Amino acid sequence: KRNGIELNNKVTKETCYADINDCLKKIQGVQIRWDRHATTNYAMGQTSRGIFLYTLPTDIYDSTSNKSLTAVRVGNGSNLLYKDPVEFERDIVGDMIYTDIRTATVAGDTTLAIDNSYDFEDSGSVDVFSGGTKYTITYTGVTRSATAGVLTGIPASGTGSITAVLAVDLKVFQDIEEGKPAYYTVRNGELHLHPVPDGTYDNMNIFVDYWQVATEVDSEGDTLDTDRFDMVKFYLTAMIRARDKNRG
Repeated sequence: KRNGIELNNKVTKETCYADINDCLKKIQGVQIRWDRHATTNYAMGQTSRGIFLYTLPTDIYDSTSNKSLTAVRVGNGSNLLYKDPVEFERDIVGDMIYTDIRTATVAGDTTLAIDNSYDFEDSGSVDVFSGGTKYTITYTGVTRSATAGVLTGIPASGTGSITAVLAVDLKVFQDIEEGKPAYYTVRNGELHLHPVPDGTYDNMNIFVDYWQVATEVDSEGDTLDTDRFDMVKFYLTAMIRARDKNRG
């Protein structure tokens, strides 16, 4: 009505919904810290010994950086310090190497199939965590591969042997640093902690304060999660006018 037209093949309900969502995304992309979308003290998971990767909330605005995170805490501790991914790997993680188990093991196995075996020492020991228990395994050789590595020469029994079932995708570490998490970074939708939580910091909540993404609308029954309805109305009015004058 503001533009003096009716819905037509150039201006449809679907294009209007798309323009409304575009408005919300544009404003949030500039503002980010939009009080209506703040979430505090959200428990995004619990620590477990040997686990240092945690999936970020699905409704966080930016899952590829710390742009939407305002605080990260473990239990009732103080806020962790953020490090960008390059600095995190270079200065914080240091010599720690890790990959995943490729094939499940049983007690007495003399080889350990892993994903990427490059960077592991020619012989030595690795640590695997399962159910909060740390298993230290020694080996004397490595079959090098980026996707099908194997640690060989594992004793069949005694010190350094495999003494339990170790499932596929458990992390295999070398030169791991365990302790109280003090730093974090964000990559590919995941929160990385360091040091890796040890037994003392097991079973604690990981609390985050973050900014949510604006909820999209796709029907007349939806509600805009902003108090600035006039902002959306004026934007939509302008887009409808443009679509009508420019033939869609």
